[in-house]
Amino acid sequence: MNKVIIYGMMPVLLLFFSCNEKDNVTLSELAGEWTVIELNGQSVTAIQQPFIGFTQEMNIYGNYGCNRLTGKFELSPQSTQMAMSKVSTTMTPCPDMELETDMLEALVKIRNVKHGETNRIVLCDSVNKPLIILERRCYEIPLDDLQGKWNIEKIYGESVSDTIGESPFIAFNITSKQICGNAGGCWIAGRFETESSKRNSITFLDIKTEQTILNALKEVRTFGLLVNGHVGLYTSDSTIAFELVKIE
Repeated sequence: MNKVIIYGMMPVLLLFFSCNEKDNVTLSELAGEWTVIELNGQSVTAIQQPFIGFTQEMNIYGNYGCNRLTGKFELSPQSTQMAMSKVSTTMTPCPDMELETDMLEALVKIRNVKHGETNRIVLCDSVNKPLIILERRCYEIPLDDLQGKWNIEKIYGESVSDTIGESPFIAFNITSKQICGNAGGCWIAGRFETESSKRNSITFLDIKTEQTILNALKEVRTFGLLVNGHVGLYTSDSTIAFELVKIE
């Protein structure tokens, strides 16, 4: 069982130096998942890219690249002020602990958030020094938005159109929590579950179909809306297993 360490933080938003009012990031703009592309002025390149997720309920979650993180945040609706609190992390020994330590130390220093370049936000300290730059990974969407039929565009980043004769698809019935579809000649049938504590959680169960898609479906744990309008299904280690395009 993984150990968990919790870092207590002052959750109260004080009068820190803030960015211009036009730089304000609203809760709806912040909600969703973001890839960490820069940390303390250095580009982040890792086998498993770290990410941070923000929820409408003011919770944070994510992955440092190996260990998982959870916590809470406060966001001022009138300014760029932001603060993290109760940040906790699993303590599994990992190849790049320096990156994870630096990221955790940066998170607890966050006091401001502002817009960056397109699809990016910048997390700053109390004197507005950029500590973390995030790039949009996916948007948070309600489970009901999955209702309907979707073409499977990619599996683990690879296009399926050249390897499977028929266009594979997956269809969600949100009311009954069942799925059906086609894996390029073989039918998909099964069900899925969600966690009430995590808005974008999803786990597929009792799936019988072509082995490649079956193996990928078994690993799916979360979903989100990609910048290109497609929907991504992610594994527990934040790898995008499926990229879906809605057709009905």
